[in-house]
Amino acid sequence: STFLLALLMLGPSCLTTPTASMAQDSPPRLVLLPADFELRGRDASQHLLVHRLTSDEIGSAVESADIEWSIDGPQIVNIVDSIAYPIADGTTRLVAACDGQQVSAVVSVSGCDDANAASAWGFRNDVLPVLSRLGCNSGACHGALAGKGGFRLSLRGYDPLTDHHTITRQARGRRIELADPGRSLLLTKPTGALPHKGGVRLEVDSLEYRILAEWIAQGAPGPATDDPT
Repeated sequence: STFLLALLMLGPSCLTTPTASMAQDSPPRLVLLPADFELRGRDASQHLLVHRLTSDEIGSAVESADIEWSIDGPQIVNIVDSIAYPIADGTTRLVAACDGQQVSAVVSVSGCDDANAASAWGFRNDVLPVLSRLGCNSGACHGALAGKGGFRLSLRGYDPLTDHHTITRQARGRRIELADPGRSLLLTKPTGALPHKGGVRLEVDSLEYRILAEWIAQGAPGPATDDPT
């Protein structure tokens, strides 16, 4: 018929089903990283990231200011600027809301109620986040493709194993001093005790300094296979 001939001349675009069109136009859903994690000790913390997920691919990150956080359960965690800090031992669920969508993660807190408990800092979830907050592994610093001053880290800590080897084994092991953490280049450079082209990035009396120093004193352990991710 004339109608069928005209339909064929219009091409396959007019045959697109409403379902397919709706699938293409569906908004991205949210994903929270890490999905589940543990905070060990009173001084532990975990940086939380919310990303938009489109077609099973992780897209842009949601700005912290655009995320509304809530606790669905015991109030054992405090969230400041998308960083989770422990308040008391237990298990609860964090909820992140943005653009009418919600995503959640389960967090377990241990060692917070014991005043004598010493924090065991991990490389993946404690040391690397400190280096990221200080900007050490950014593209403008040691995270650059060629590194800076012979010291190269993976961009934003995406390769923990290589970063651990670089920090603990390269430069004849001078970046860390297990017997005297305060003499480690990892601490003396960013605090300005030794010349540093990046300037002063770290204060001696800060939590970040204590995390790095205590991690070195604990033997500078590398990323573990059972680290929460």
